[in-house]
Amino acid sequence: QQAINKNFIKLAEKKINLILQSDFLKIEDYIKSLFFFKRIKRLNLDKINFRNFNVTSLVKYELKNSRFNQSSVIALLNYFCFKRMKEEDLDIKICIDWYENQIVDKGFNYAKNIFFPDVKSKGYLGSNPILEVNRNFIPSSLEISKNVTPNEICLINPKYFELFKEFRKDIKFSLVPALRSQKMFDEKNFQNISRKFESVKILINFTGFHSDNLEMIELINNCKIFKSKKIDLFLRPHKAYKKEIFRKLLSKEIFFKFSVNNFYDEMKNTQILVSRPNTACFESLIFGVPVLITRRKRSFLPIKASKAFPKNLWFFCNDSNDLDENINRIIVDKSNYIVKSADERKKILSEYFSSVNNQNVSNLIN
Repeated sequence: QQAINKNFIKLAEKKINLILQSDFLKIEDYIKSLFFFKRIKRLNLDKINFRNFNVTSLVKYELKNSRFNQSSVIALLNYFCFKRMKEEDLDIKICIDWYENQIVDKGFNYAKNIFFPDVKSKGYLGSNPILEVNRNFIPSSLEISKNVTPNEICLINPKYFELFKEFRKDIKFSLVPALRSQKMFDEKNFQNISRKFESVKILINFTGFHSDNLEMIELINNCKIFKSKKIDLFLRPHKAYKKEIFRKLLSKEIFFKFSVNNFYDEMKNTQILVSRPNTACFESLIFGVPVLITRRKRSFLPIKASKAFPKNLWFFCNDSNDLDENINRIIVDKSNYIVKSADERKKILSEYFSSVNNQNVSNLIN
């Protein structure tokens, strides 16, 4: 789906039978995928109701505003790829999709369900999002009925697995290994961590989205405590993002450094993490670091604490005032919020990340 280095492909082909979409797609498939927006214009949208509300204008606006985007093209290419594989009578045993229930996933799973209805499909939710915020990750009953979902959702978070298999009876959930996060199980991560510093180290974790970063920068600029000398502020930009943006937009009253270590090493001497809702929020737990989770504009944060949320380790911040207040709360009473015990941190890890073992691997590939 994305540009792949040719050397990587050659290396992979020596060990596995690797096929690409381009092995099956025809030129007409690319043309149909690229010009799908013309077909959207022919949709008849006279009246669309949702829970007794007329949302026709909202749907029309969304279609017009996003009439051409890369995700839609990829979703359609996924569809045509399955169509061509069916024409080639390809023997498929199982389909595993890196699953986020986005447009690309819907195109992938709908095509599989149409052209290979008897083939088992699994949606591997290999990241650890905060599902109470990212509700789209768990499919709705309507999505299930319209054949745009996999047969099974594979979760890497044991707490979420227990909650969602009870909450959603109309789809199967399984617990599988957190493959991308297995380095967290390294014993060296649980060595005694000493955080006795004259100042308080705070790490700001940025995403790869420009609008996200602008909002976070504005939040930092409006947060009074970041202008204090007792704060040692580190910024961790996404690898695809230019550091010059931060130097240009951050207040001159705020002194900061850029994080140069990998995330796990950085967390070993960090006392507070500030982040958007993502996997890093969960990964902070094994280092006993409390997280201040910030809200996107026009988005929301959970109103009440979920059973899946770690006690005394997560704080939800709607604005800079919340951020100020929660940072001060942790600084005043560090012993109540920073977990130092290795045994306790190992227990937390086992609650939020699934390890690689025979049963979990079998759940994923069988």
